[in-house]
Amino acid sequence: MSVSHLLAAARNVIATTVLGSNISGGSTPYHGEWLIQVSDATVNANLARQEIPPLLHQLDHEIMTHRSDDPSASDAYVGDQRMSAYHDFASYLMALNHVFNYQKLTPHPTLVTNMKKASQVLENYGFDIETII
Repeated sequence: MSVSHLLAAARNVIATTVLGSNISGGSTPYHGEWLIQVSDATVNANLARQEIPPLLHQLDHEIMTHRSDDPSASDAYVGDQRMSAYHDFASYLMALNHVFNYQKLTPHPTLVTNMKKASQVLENYGFDIETII
């Protein structure tokens, strides 16, 4: 998972949390826990609804910046791919195994690094992420 993918997932969780909907996502247990931390940081930031559109616009810019900085982002595992498991489970599982070791229940070092980078970006916007890293 690239930094741009993590920021896109965080962007959705931030909006969902402020709007009072249920959050979802998390391709791996580690990723899911990180998204919960993003939601908790959103609650602690005490954002009002009217603050969301400009924040999402700024995060979109960050996402595009990180996407263009990452040469592998065009091939990155992006978005919720759970439905793809129904027609190509091997590819779906292979993408997950690139970011998380399900036998040892540990994240790949690249995922940890990218989560740290994404957390730092979010901290610049006032979100204090209690990282699980």
